[in-house]
Amino acid sequence: MFLNENRAKINFNNSNFNNINSCLTKAKFLIRIINSFFNDKKNNLKFTENGNQKDDILLKGYVKIHTEACLKEDCPLTKFIKSNGNFKAQKQSLLNYMTIYFNSSIKKYPTSVMLRLYYIFNIIFHFFYFF
Repeated sequence: MFLNENRAKINFNNSNFNNINSCLTKAKFLIRIINSFFNDKKNNLKFTENGNQKDDILLKGYVKIHTEACLKEDCPLTKFIKSNGNFKAQKQSLLNYMTIYFNSSIKKYPTSVMLRLYYIFNIIFHFFYFF
């Protein structure tokens, strides 16, 4: 009930960010919950085994809320939900979403060096660690 009443107040994309700090905060949040998902799935761990149950809940909640509010038909997070149990497809969906998020953020804040560094380090980390 609370969610339905306040859905308009929640930021689902970067178009309604007023400053770079809010954009960077969301980037840090997404990186943390997505990396937690990758680490646990890659090591065949359940979230309760290494204390990342909170990140699992946050990721599932973020994906669910985003897919309910997203207007894009080909949103990668919709594909994430449809590929339940297929780690490779879920991984690709999350990486595609991160790429879209960072590209649109950099387009909005082209002078932000920190945002570009987050993006570069995130790509390098996923390329060398998860592939």
